[in-house]
Amino acid sequence: VGRAMAGRPPGGGARGACGAWLVGVVALALFLPVSSLFEDQVGVNDFLLQNVGTVKAAVFHPDTQKKRVFVVTDASVFAALDVKTGETIWRQLLPSEEDVSVVRLFGNQLATLSNKGGRLSVWDAKSGSLLWDRVSDVQGESSGGHDVLFVPDQDGDSIDDIAYLYGNQVWMLAGDDGKKLWQWTAQDNDIALSSLSAWSQDSVVVAGASPSGSAAIATTLSANTGAVVSGASPLSQPGGGERAFCSSSVVVHGACLACVDDEKLSLFDLKSGSSATFEIRQLSSSPPSGSPRVSLHQGRSDKSLVILLEGEQAIIVQVTKQGGGWEATPRHTLTFTSGHALAASTDKNGNELWAHVRAVAGGDAHLAVDLLSADSDKATSFKISAYVLKENGAPSAAFLNPYVRKDGSNGLRALVSTASGAVCMLQQEFVVWEIQGGLAHTVAASFVDLPVPPPAHNEMFDLDHSTTNPLVRFVTRCLADAQDIFGIALLLSKGQPAAGQGKQRLSWDTEGVSLQHDMIGDRFGFKKLAILLSKTGMIYGVHTRTGAVVWQVFLSDSSTPSIEVQRLFVTRPVGTVESIGNVEVLVVGKNVDTGAGVVWKINPLMGVVTGKQEYGAALVHASLLPIMTEDHTKMMMLVDSHLNVHVIPDTKEGHSLLLARQKSISFYIAQANGLQGYGLRASPRRSGKQDGQQDFTASESWAVYLPESENIVAMHHHSSDESVKAAGRVLGNRGVLLKYINVNLLAMATETPAGAGRNKEPSVRIYLIDTVVGAIVHTAVHKDAAGPVSIVQAENVVVYDLFNARKQRTELSVMELFENSKHEVRSAAQMMMFNETKMSSLQMEKPWVMGQSYMLATGVKTMAVTNTMHGITTRNFLLGFASDQIFSLDKRIVDPRRPTTKPTADDVEEGLMPYSPIVPLNPTQVLSYNQTVHNLRGISVSPARIESTCHMVAFGTDIFYSRVTPSKAYDCLGDDFNYISLALSVVGLACLTQFASWYLQRRELSQAWK
Repeated sequence: VGRAMAGRPPGGGARGACGAWLVGVVALALFLPVSSLFEDQVGVNDFLLQNVGTVKAAVFHPDTQKKRVFVVTDASVFAALDVKTGETIWRQLLPSEEDVSVVRLFGNQLATLSNKGGRLSVWDAKSGSLLWDRVSDVQGESSGGHDVLFVPDQDGDSIDDIAYLYGNQVWMLAGDDGKKLWQWTAQDNDIALSSLSAWSQDSVVVAGASPSGSAAIATTLSANTGAVVSGASPLSQPGGGERAFCSSSVVVHGACLACVDDEKLSLFDLKSGSSATFEIRQLSSSPPSGSPRVSLHQGRSDKSLVILLEGEQAIIVQVTKQGGGWEATPRHTLTFTSGHALAASTDKNGNELWAHVRAVAGGDAHLAVDLLSADSDKATSFKISAYVLKENGAPSAAFLNPYVRKDGSNGLRALVSTASGAVCMLQQEFVVWEIQGGLAHTVAASFVDLPVPPPAHNEMFDLDHSTTNPLVRFVTRCLADAQDIFGIALLLSKGQPAAGQGKQRLSWDTEGVSLQHDMIGDRFGFKKLAILLSKTGMIYGVHTRTGAVVWQVFLSDSSTPSIEVQRLFVTRPVGTVESIGNVEVLVVGKNVDTGAGVVWKINPLMGVVTGKQEYGAALVHASLLPIMTEDHTKMMMLVDSHLNVHVIPDTKEGHSLLLARQKSISFYIAQANGLQGYGLRASPRRSGKQDGQQDFTASESWAVYLPESENIVAMHHHSSDESVKAAGRVLGNRGVLLKYINVNLLAMATETPAGAGRNKEPSVRIYLIDTVVGAIVHTAVHKDAAGPVSIVQAENVVVYDLFNARKQRTELSVMELFENSKHEVRSAAQMMMFNETKMSSLQMEKPWVMGQSYMLATGVKTMAVTNTMHGITTRNFLLGFASDQIFSLDKRIVDPRRPTTKPTADDVEEGLMPYSPIVPLNPTQVLSYNQTVHNLRGISVSPARIESTCHMVAFGTDIFYSRVTPSKAYDCLGDDFNYISLALSVVGLACLTQFASWYLQRRELSQAWK
């Protein structure tokens, strides 16, 4: 050993010390606590619902063994669905501006046109991967149409090529890489090209018409060179004249151009130029009334077409060549009004079929489908009774995939998109599967508690915590726990399943939802229903434990067929002791046809519409009031465009409660140029009101006007469910800063573009406005800044983000408001006297504001703030990143009191970290881990019944739910806690204690006898 040490080279001691130091660092890292998520924990307390949206276009794969249908939706999703199950095989999420309008399939390649036809993309049909794409060379937006067509190989690489039409130009592109083979440009700029077709392997037909409809063109191009083969000159009206004859056109059989106007169908032979006309009234079996708008649509195999008379009927016409001319033979005349859909396809024998899909209302509501032959008058009808009309609405689009049955007849298989956004697969008389596409259009979300039935105890029925003695609450809780234990023992003795363990119909359930889902609440409030409101008029109830859609309701009906939903309110979050299932949410919207406001009352546990009220004018304001009725219902105030105030519930009790509080009620309405504040005043009773029901009107009390150059881009007010536990902030020196807590405070952001008014550079201005008196409490200006801006506030903190145009980065700013109090609060004990202080906007002074800004490495789409039951737990800010992920930001990271110099002893005592301009993005704080919520639009938060936890749902095209614990789950055991080991340990310790006691007594007795 001595010789080895003597032979060690110089510097070995330093390397040894360095190695020891590295070993120590590694050992320390191994033992440090780490916040992470294991793979088996994914989906335990969260779920992700991936949606596709409402289908606009669909193509079935011709190979029946592959069982795929390719869909394009209005949520910018391009996906492949399994025909048998509806499961998503692959999904491509496109930018929101890429609105796909055309999709074509040939072999294993898919071609789509987006950006109004300006972008051509080619995809692999098996995996959904993008092979190549191409942007049109045409500058600016085209006034013409767009189309794409697969043609046989022209460049000798054994891969089919693609003909691409955009504006007045046609390109032939190589199928393997999109290389341009040739280009053709229309010479007549007055003709707007609209479609491509091909009847032979060596030609492409380009069709179009002038905007006035007085001329049409159908030019045949060589598929190999792009040279004009025939039809270079425009076609004019048959028989001469200048009357418009071609408001819509298609090419059939590759050799005939069909044009239609309000009265006639014209057929042109592309080779000879001969023409024939047919009166629409003669083609129809029931002549149309009036002069409806007429359009022409092509069949799948170019053998037939349909003349669509908008709002009245559809005429299916077979086009055949008789001798030297073309003949139009009417096959079917269909009633075609709102709620009807048509689709065409061919079976494996080449027979062209049309499907007429329509909803049949009434007592026997169902979906009716007529399968019509384009070659004859043959029709087969199907009645789909399993289709629930009140949940899905009428069909809006249909896509047909017929098949030949063993007996030679045609079978029905169709994909139907509905007015509610749902997507249904029909086969014969059955609904094979259904997808709730309306979830992709969620605009608002909230939560309701699942009821906890007796004998279990529901903390929501406890007495008011602020007025009840703590000792009384403790005794009440102990008695309730004893009652729970006794009730569970009684249930077990009778051999019945304990609460939540069996599928039994609950006493409040009149719809049977508890037979399919676990609708029994838990003591911690972990099981809730997330109520999601879709802009399609659908409202959903999603179980937070399983992510299953418990119920769905379509709010549109025969009296209000066209609606627009706007707001969602929870007015009764929990039922009474006598009726625990009596929960209520309100949806505020409007009737699009009349503009009148509409309010729906819904039981969110069962998905039942319990009431509907349509008002005589548009609603300009809706808000919950800080008033609760005897049945635990939060009152709601609606204001119409005539400034009449409506109260919900519209009862004698509701009106009397509002009359007693009318002087303390105020609200505001945002206008284009600022804000208007209003108060309430009693007015003479209108006709139809019962005795004791007082009417109210709104009177303007203040106004805040903004410069014309400023545009309101974001607003946020305090949540009505927000809980504040402490009125002050304890400092390191044991002093206290009193928080400026004003529940009437509105945080508003405005944006001024560059060059507007006197501003040379863009700017963002933040206003803090007291909405009772209209006072601007504080304002901040950020120069060289632009939107988008997201803003939230909680307690005395305001957080917002903006884009620094000069530095080209996203910045996060925070303002913390404190009172300019003359009282010196030197201890937390003295602060307790301020916790019960009632604030008044008429007497409050302007706050002392502390602010700071930080840099973010990514953009922010939306914001929210956590909210717990009692407001004790630290609040985190939830940021929806531009990457469509949700990040939980600890408030301490953006604390404006972080010292910019070396922290003092008081700063260290208070837990303040030294200021750093960059917000660290810890991956373990990403709530959605490796998941993304495509097109993220909003985040909604609700507290659980234990203080450490709250619920969060983020919505966009997808829906993501998770529990959030800002300070970790300090008041409950984890889901993976080993209760068996605990029980065995307790039993073992009890036995060991008894044995030790027995042994000690025996030993003492033995010693006493000695």
